[in-house]
Amino acid sequence: MRTPFLSLIALLATSLLPAQVCGPAPPPSGQPAIPMTPMCFGLVAPQIVWAIGNPGFLMASWAPPPIPAGLPTFLVFGAPAPPMPIGPPLNPAFGLPGMLVTVPPTMIVVPNGVSGAAPGPPIPLPIPPTGGPLGVVMHVHTLVLMPGPAPTLALTGAVALTI
Repeated sequence: MRTPFLSLIALLATSLLPAQVCGPAPPPSGQPAIPMTPMCFGLVAPQIVWAIGNPGFLMASWAPPPIPAGLPTFLVFGAPAPPMPIGPPLNPAFGLPGMLVTVPPTMIVVPNGVSGAAPGPPIPLPIPPTGGPLGVVMHVHTLVLMPGPAPTLALTGAVALTI
């Protein structure tokens, strides 16, 4: 009688943990002066996403100061990769090289509002049933278009989506 009760307690305790863990990608990622990462919303318990998926999962860009407010932002989704140093067209004011942690052929760039203290509008990313834990499935950066005579880019740190 005691074993089923303890098993039920353990199952309920693990169900309180989100299945989608959105934490900073292992350093270094992005440009040194821009440590923030995109934001995740709508996290659910592991057993739910493993069994039925998560149709309510959302992500949004986030680029507060030191990035000037009102600039166009984009979410850059891609398969996880080791940090790859990149220089121009990144804006040198935020430190170079910037470290991109997605695989360029797999990258998808999606417009997502403007920079500022609030995140961009959440973009739905429904997650199908996974059947179990998958590990890190994606890295996501916020990219900001910086105006000027020669437009440049700013790259935030990346968030690692772990299922």
